[in-house]
Amino acid sequence: MLGENYPDHDRSGRHAARDLPHNMLTSVAKDSILFTYGDNDTCPLWYLQNVEGVRPDVRMVNLSLLGTPWYIKQLRRRVNESAPVPLSYSEDEIDRLQYIQWSPKTVQIPARKEAILSNQPALTTALDASRSVEQPTMSWRIQGRPAGQDQRMLSVRDQVVYDILRSNANQGWKRPVYFAVTTPRSSRLNLEPYLHLEGLAHRVAPIRHNQARSRVVPGLSDAPFDKFRFTNLADPSVHYDGTARTRVGLYYRIWPALAARHLAERDHKKMGTPSPEPGHERGAVRRNSRRHVDAPSDCPCLPGGRRSGSGSRHGRVGRAPGSGRPPHR
Repeated sequence: MLGENYPDHDRSGRHAARDLPHNMLTSVAKDSILFTYGDNDTCPLWYLQNVEGVRPDVRMVNLSLLGTPWYIKQLRRRVNESAPVPLSYSEDEIDRLQYIQWSPKTVQIPARKEAILSNQPALTTALDASRSVEQPTMSWRIQGRPAGQDQRMLSVRDQVVYDILRSNANQGWKRPVYFAVTTPRSSRLNLEPYLHLEGLAHRVAPIRHNQARSRVVPGLSDAPFDKFRFTNLADPSVHYDGTARTRVGLYYRIWPALAARHLAERDHKKMGTPSPEPGHERGAVRRNSRRHVDAPSDCPCLPGGRRSGSGSRHGRVGRAPGSGRPPHR
């Protein structure tokens, strides 16, 4: 029995649980604020920061905990090398936060090009002839959350996210703000027109685009890849069970869009024509509308890959990585 089942339970060569949070931390700029969501995209990052000293300048803000007063108050403190999160609320105001009735409306936060590009110089890569920093304000429409027939609400979490964005904008966008790719769209405050993919995170920037999802920018979206770790992912002797394959499958959801954008840029440079807006490239790899995606048949660690070890089966990507219960207090 031991000999028959050992290959399926051998985790000695599996490093995805450590590499993925490392890659997420290295995706973001210095002194960033990174919104995460559940256990799997928060606790491993805390471990790397506090035990191994990886990117102690990054401040995680867990969206699942952001509805609790004690956690919001903790954000006002310095942690490791991260300064307090910018918030305008006093402690008394935090204690009184609650769901509020909401009608969809347009909101605005300050945006000054010189200050933004001075504090976040990497954003110059995201500028082109058709896109510039919106100023003097960045405006978008917050829809709120459904709360019964013909009613909408704004949760405590949403109110705090907006306050962080506004407070940081009032400070000249001093700190880059990101949403991890594992966060659900419903938690991103309708910011899709201002999200720009950067490794495993979406950077919020006052540079508007017309894409349904985060904008892919060659030179920005793939810049963190040089620091990524993919230990043993191509080793067919390492067994990856369904949970591990779901986590690793996160990369496969990002790379096709990056590859399509690079190919489109190359083709249009050859033809001497302007580059198309992302998502409209000829032959672009479209994001699969289903929750399941097929992986290359020669990758042992991704869904659909080769069998790896006795009795193992590779299926498809299931639930979105990062979902699950919020971290324990």
